[in-house]
Amino acid sequence: MLQTNEYVLATVISLLRDGKVPAERSKVLELYFNDLYKMLLRKLADFDCQVKVDEEDTKKLRSLLEELITVKSLISGSGAGPQK
Repeated sequence: MLQTNEYVLATVISLLRDGKVPAERSKVLELYFNDLYKMLLRKLADFDCQVKVDEEDTKKLRSLLEELITVKSLISGSGAGPQK
């Protein structure tokens, strides 16, 4: 059975909220991490091509990177996200 994007997103949100990753859910986090990584690379390439640096784009890139770090730390089992 294929999982819908809504299910994957809901699962990731609950995992991020709880801070614990059961073994059967780690695959969902790995897929989410891969999606975030590809999105970050696309956004970073777009950002590099911009002539003028936009504050909103800068904030979006930072939050995308923080999300990527949080998911990676959950996958590795440390549970530590970015320091606020």
